[in-house]
Amino acid sequence: MLVASAMNARIGRRAPLGAFVIHRIRILGAATGRLPPAPKIASMWKSVFAAVLLAATLCACQENKNPPAAPLVSGGGNVKVLSYRFETTNEAAIGLSGGSITYIMARIELTNDTNQLLYPQINRIYLLDSQARHITANDTGSSVFIGVSNNLTGIRPGEKREFTVGFRGDASITGVVLYDYT
Repeated sequence: MLVASAMNARIGRRAPLGAFVIHRIRILGAATGRLPPAPKIASMWKSVFAAVLLAATLCACQENKNPPAAPLVSGGGNVKVLSYRFETTNEAAIGLSGGSITYIMARIELTNDTNQLLYPQINRIYLLDSQARHITANDTGSSVFIGVSNNLTGIRPGEKREFTVGFRGDASITGVVLYDYT
């Protein structure tokens, strides 16, 4: 004890070690042999998380630079194509020995834009393809139409009604779906 107090008296007042260094580093203890604990960054993770969240938000909110591709089958006049898909059947076509038939199954919306009651007929809906061929719509006659039921009662002026129809063609067909009033 005497030695320690005499030593303190000669050196004078001691400053704490933390006053001279910015970060305290714990030196390995000779007796324990353990690594020093990782520095605590408890106050820093919130700001890093906020920066990452802000960057992700800005990346997600960017406007699409490329316009969407035009649909292969669209509506014209008083017909609006809501959705379409290509269905292939294993049925053989008439006059062919084998092969399959592809239908373009379209869900359309028909608007009565006349001033009188309209009784829709499925065979008056047609697809005008890029080669100016009229492909008449069907809703019966193949296994792809199982479960298809269309309401053919009168449509009042200004009203809309949905129909599910199929056009026989290949998967590369493009065109406009129309309704023939004549």
